[in-house]
Amino acid sequence: MTIILQYVVYSIILSLYLVIAKTTPTSNIHTGFWYHDTRPPDMRYDTVPYANLTVKVNKPFTSGPGQDLVTDPFDHNISLYVGPTINRQSFDSQFILDLNYATGINTNRVYVISVSPGKVHFSWESNYVIVNFIFLERSNTNDPTLLEAIATLTNQIQKPSSRIYSGTNVTNAIDPLWGVQVLTWDTSLKLTYPISIIGYNAVQENYYLNQGSLGICDDDDAYTVAKYCEFERFFEDDVSRALNISYYRVQVLLIKTSSLDSVLVHFRLTPQDIQQQQQQSSDTTNIFTIDRIEQNITYLMGQLALQVADYNSELYKGNVTIRTGNIKFEVKYIDICI
Repeated sequence: MTIILQYVVYSIILSLYLVIAKTTPTSNIHTGFWYHDTRPPDMRYDTVPYANLTVKVNKPFTSGPGQDLVTDPFDHNISLYVGPTINRQSFDSQFILDLNYATGINTNRVYVISVSPGKVHFSWESNYVIVNFIFLERSNTNDPTLLEAIATLTNQIQKPSSRIYSGTNVTNAIDPLWGVQVLTWDTSLKLTYPISIIGYNAVQENYYLNQGSLGICDDDDAYTVAKYCEFERFFEDDVSRALNISYYRVQVLLIKTSSLDSVLVHFRLTPQDIQQQQQQSSDTTNIFTIDRIEQNITYLMGQLALQVADYNSELYKGNVTIRTGNIKFEVKYIDICI
């Protein structure tokens, strides 16, 4: 009788705990994944004049990507063909205005470099364009910083209800599975894990995980995708330890299925902190408290490529990067085959 009574009491306590866990907002420091209360991007980074970005827009390149934007002033349902040059200028202008509306970045900080047909698949040439543009660093403290503007755009592209898709004319056709790529900052590693092992219930359409770009693991809702957030922290820890940099400089963006037993982890390396005031620690296992001069992104990309090729490198000593595939390390559009 006593045993049955104890079992009933334990069951009631457990039920109450689960109810509280589901109804009470969870603080970041209680999720078990993150280091303190937040994971930035830290804004005290080394100043860079601009960032080079690309997005994939689901609009055809034929006759100029902005052809659908030029309409008859008396009947907006009728498109006017005014030539590729004016179509392209209309496209560029509307693209910049859309980004200003969605992210708040000043129009004089955005420049479109090129608009080209996609080259990954033959169907891309007639259906999609790749827009290469730059964000300039702010010139006054009232504007968002370069990292803030990029983080906002990265996040909004993964939210169908965001301003990037609502009330805009060009950016509403941005492909979320492409996301936004920062050339020279973004790269990918192949890991030999099935995506279901990494994401469990967080996997989208049995193909991808976009929680990194959404920043879910930085919020109170991290516990709802616990398995994914655990992987994200392990990955960012592994890469930061291998490159001897601060954890917040490694940001997972997207994870996509590469094959039945492997994934491509797309992530970003951000500029180094110029106000690092870390103090020497006697705990040599905690690299976040050890004084060091952190290297720039170009150097880190080179080191990462070398470590992928070296099975004895620090990269292969990580909790999850131990399963780095020896096929491909990708920087921008260049594949380095190992």
